[in-house]
Amino acid sequence: FATTSADGIGSVWSTESFQVVGEIRGHSAEVSHVKWNALHQNWVTASEDCTIRMWGETGEPAQKADLLKRQGLDRQVDVGEDVLIKLDTEGFSALAVEPVQGHVIVGLSDASVVVLDMAREIVLQVYRGHRDVARSIICIREKHQLITAGWDHSIRIWALPKSAGSKAAASQARKKASEGEEE
Repeated sequence: FATTSADGIGSVWSTESFQVVGEIRGHSAEVSHVKWNALHQNWVTASEDCTIRMWGETGEPAQKADLLKRQGLDRQVDVGEDVLIKLDTEGFSALAVEPVQGHVIVGLSDASVVVLDMAREIVLQVYRGHRDVARSIICIREKHQLITAGWDHSIRIWALPKSAGSKAAASQARKKASEGEEE
């Protein structure tokens, strides 16, 4: 499991020994959220420095080339380029990971909710409708839906964008990733 802190550093803990096994270092402000991305086998953090970043199992920065390979995308990137997206926001209110393709979903300070493709560095969808920030986000894989709960005392149900829940695309990405690991 992982924890976050106001000093911009996160900690990765062993579930067996309950000792710190790694540190998440790279944000320049408070790390407000952390989630495990089971599909990509990495940590995702959101920070008050307005960035979303990905990290390896023990806290080392995730490399963009590795993430692109796992998703079956053929794109040139600089060697050693970290997975990072900076958004124009005053902060993040919630964080979730979409389980089919591993896209990152964040609640923003303007009360919108955004679905991000971290590998391609693009916004897939922006949801607007809450009158105050979304404080909780969950994905319902079977229904291809996103549910948000906000400080405006509302719960909203949204359809996920097609590319964020495409089982065929996810299956193809997993197949390509496993083929790449066998080489």
